[in-house]
Amino acid sequence: VPWLVALQLDGHDVTLIDPWFEHIEEVRTKGLTIRSAHNNSEVVTQIKAVHFKDMSAIEDKFDMGFVAVNGYDTDWATVCLSPFVKEGGVVCCLQNGVNDHRIAKIVGQPRTLARSRDDDFGRYI
Repeated sequence: VPWLVALQLDGHDVTLIDPWFEHIEEVRTKGLTIRSAHNNSEVVTQIKAVHFKDMSAIEDKFDMGFVAVNGYDTDWATVCLSPFVKEGGVVCCLQNGVNDHRIAKIVGQPRTLARSRDDDFGRYI
């Protein structure tokens, strides 16, 4: 989730979608806290958080959607997310590149980005 905060701090409009009510409530009330394992720094930010059941209220489609769930949740998460990604947008697999083929079957290969398995710096191929 640190990349969500980095995108938001860089000025992007970020929405966190989660199926867990507790997570959404925690983020809405306390913000999202990221702690660095390297230098003990901490960033707390308020981020838009939407529960899975409330996705139909999302009005503006996303330029990019990120799938960051357990592998067994990839298919349903992608199916639910894809209608909310713009026609020319992409869906990015943040699961070490192991499920990008499953995402591509749902949204199409041209709309799928995968994180490289050997890339520790978060670049995308």
